[in-house]
Amino acid sequence: MKVLSDKAQNKVICVFLLIGSIGLVVYGITHIFFSIEYKLSSDVRQVTAVVKDYQISVKTDEKGDEVVKYHAILSFEVDGKTYTGKDVFSRDISRGDEVTEKAYRALNGEYKLYTGDIGDNITSVMMIPAGIIISIFLIYEIFGKSKEKEQ
Repeated sequence: MKVLSDKAQNKVICVFLLIGSIGLVVYGITHIFFSIEYKLSSDVRQVTAVVKDYQISVKTDEKGDEVVKYHAILSFEVDGKTYTGKDVFSRDISRGDEVTEKAYRALNGEYKLYTGDIGDNITSVMMIPAGIIISIFLIYEIFGKSKEKEQ
């Protein structure tokens, strides 16, 4: 027994893809914003951060080798105030390990960890127009075809 018709299933899939394509645009814009924010920062410094927690992800590369990444939550102190941030490591880490990180003062006065110049990365920049084009296509798929059939 089918819960949704094929037409309804296609619309549901298009809606989820539309949400994903809008996410691409937001992802690209936020990474560009963080890069600009870092470049405009009046205070960039080296800090000692402590690993509070981490998660391990294992992926296989095209050669068949396993690539292990440690996604860490870090705690660091600047001028007596404690901040948290995230970074990804390719080497083995444990809770309590100390790592040297670059921190910068954000526009709101808080400090953030600098994790690389993502905003200049061509992938982040290309996500914006790709997400917009995909969104326009999906909006047409969702709303345009139904109006054509009504006429």
